[in-house]
Amino acid sequence: MKNISTAAVMLWLLALCYSCRSTDNFLGRELNQEASVHNSNLPPNVFEIQQIPSANYERTRLRQVQLKFDHIITGFYLPNGKSLKVTVENLAAASDGAIPSIVIGTRVKDGSNVVEIPLQAGDNIIAPTQHKGGIIYLRYTSEKGYNTGKVRITFDSAGEYINHPYYELGVTDITNFKNQVAQSTIQDVVFKSKDVIVVINKDKAEKYLIPDTYKGYPVSIPNWLNAFDGVLDAEINISGLSPNDPNPLHQPMNPGVKYLMTQVTTGYMYATDWGTGFNGNDEAAMDRLLMETNLINNGWGISHEIGHQNQQGAYKPSEYTETTVNFYTFASVRHFQGSNWQKWTENIWVDKFHNDWFQRSNRNYWSADIGTVYQNVNESRLFFLEQLRVLFGDDLVKTLHKITREEKESGGDNEARKFYFLQKIAQISGYDLRNLYSKWGLVLDSYYQQKLDAMFTSGNFETPTCNDQLYLVTPFSKPCANLSLPLPLKGISTSTPQLDLMPADQLASKNKYCDYSTKTGIFTDPRDGKSYAYKKYGNKEWFIENLNWDGYNGTNENTRNTIGIANPNDPTGAIYGRYYPTNKATQGTTWCPSGWTAASDTDWTNLLAAIQSEYQITSSVLGSVMKCGEDRDNKSDGLWAMGRGSIDKIKANQVGFNALPAGVINSSNMEYDANDNPGTKASFHMPESTWYHQALTNSSDAWTKVNRNSVHNASIRCVRPAQ
Repeated sequence: MKNISTAAVMLWLLALCYSCRSTDNFLGRELNQEASVHNSNLPPNVFEIQQIPSANYERTRLRQVQLKFDHIITGFYLPNGKSLKVTVENLAAASDGAIPSIVIGTRVKDGSNVVEIPLQAGDNIIAPTQHKGGIIYLRYTSEKGYNTGKVRITFDSAGEYINHPYYELGVTDITNFKNQVAQSTIQDVVFKSKDVIVVINKDKAEKYLIPDTYKGYPVSIPNWLNAFDGVLDAEINISGLSPNDPNPLHQPMNPGVKYLMTQVTTGYMYATDWGTGFNGNDEAAMDRLLMETNLINNGWGISHEIGHQNQQGAYKPSEYTETTVNFYTFASVRHFQGSNWQKWTENIWVDKFHNDWFQRSNRNYWSADIGTVYQNVNESRLFFLEQLRVLFGDDLVKTLHKITREEKESGGDNEARKFYFLQKIAQISGYDLRNLYSKWGLVLDSYYQQKLDAMFTSGNFETPTCNDQLYLVTPFSKPCANLSLPLPLKGISTSTPQLDLMPADQLASKNKYCDYSTKTGIFTDPRDGKSYAYKKYGNKEWFIENLNWDGYNGTNENTRNTIGIANPNDPTGAIYGRYYPTNKATQGTTWCPSGWTAASDTDWTNLLAAIQSEYQITSSVLGSVMKCGEDRDNKSDGLWAMGRGSIDKIKANQVGFNALPAGVINSSNMEYDANDNPGTKASFHMPESTWYHQALTNSSDAWTKVNRNSVHNASIRCVRPAQ
């Protein structure tokens, strides 16, 4: 009784003095083992934090398209115009050299007002000019998935931060939380469960979650958060993830990485990097977010938005953005409504598809025409995915997710993603599905259709029972009496990366397949003695090799390796040159030798026009005459990866520009993002053109100008007026 009384007194005292950090927040830090290591002797303004894999690392591991939320809730809020002092002590070194940071403001909710400030060992002062106010989060992550780092972060007890209302499932007392909300002078309120963090305004908490009932439904914050966890459990399960899987690729995200749901002021409901947004000015959106009954009985919309965060990119062409997301939506709804729940009636299946779509002579599933079948293109395309579930069961989709992770596939161009989906469905099922694909109008371009046909012809695929009528299967009926559903999966259940490897001797391939004989001359950089072939196009002379200067000024050895990044596949730069950071306009003007400049947007525009004019080339095939190095569709030792892009070797030798697929390296983790690998892309950034690269890919014969960010490092070509 003495201990119980003491605890009750403590809660009572803290409720009276909300300016002090609540016991519930303190207990939350002790019990939460996600990102922090806690000691019961720590005061409430001290956090001991263990490094965790970053949200970006987890996104890459899971081959998903959107970032989740890897921030630690402190329970503190820093008003606009106030300062903050925190002290950092390193308790264990981070093997990747990562340092912690403080984030002020909530991602998605506060948009561009969110600031992230790196923290150094010792005292750190956050000045009023460095932020615009908001919830204070801590972040200590590894882009390489490490967890070796550990720090102690102490908030100055005399600081100008205050508490915000914070409810943690299984920790916070409801009465205490209601007192927090009632006494709070700020708008932000935070909720946390096993899987989710929800951040809304105080008035929405008071309207939806503080009363005993809302719109005639009982209100229970624990039940509401548990319902969210039910949504996520279902979506995680259909993704083929399990904490018991022996393969780390198939285990759920680190528990310190959550799904963030926030109140926003625009749109309706949407998903983006870091989390999802729900318009606080739209009652329907708020009802979906904050009512337990809607999560359970009307959960399609919110499960759909959360599903976007779980989508894998490998088989998500643009036509499937709003379609494959519903793998997760279906799983979530059926988690609550039962496995027999159906979105459409049998009459809709028969009237719209049996009697309409399948009767049309020119069916193209990917075209806008399918949108005339039922409601819109997204809804109509979804019927095929539901038919796959009926035919093969949920294990087909779970295995698809696993295979995608094991093959480390993030997605090529749009046609490549369509091909990957149809290829994997067949390989996993083990059946020859050509007739089914044909009936639905699942057509591919000639390059990928040939690859798909060749796979079926040469592979060991079984003809399914009822093959000629398989397309007529619905959740309510089957066209053949001897068809037993779901069909057993007879194909692959595991895989390895589909290797399209760069040749062992890439310099030999360059020398073999790249022709510099039409050059105008050779220029030797006086700074380091390196030589570059150059050629005249229009009224400019261009390097026809990538810049390979590392910052050496010709005299001081300490200036070596101070500019750009060496290509891991080509440390000396003899093949691809070096990578240079995007958006460095001031510094970029000095990277090329004296008299030369890094090619600008205007330079590139004029170059492409000059080559089209001088060599009678159309823009649609311009890339095919400006590449060199052969492609591996034709030559096993080619430098360009397999893909729809081509190289017109005769014209390429005449043009002599010799673009090589160096790729684009991400300096934050020294790895290559999806579709940036060497072999897939020649990308040249324009230092004066903020964020943009000129790029050629293995999947296209046309140049494109693409938006990148400051961590993306690419090649540079130097240019000068013709001499």
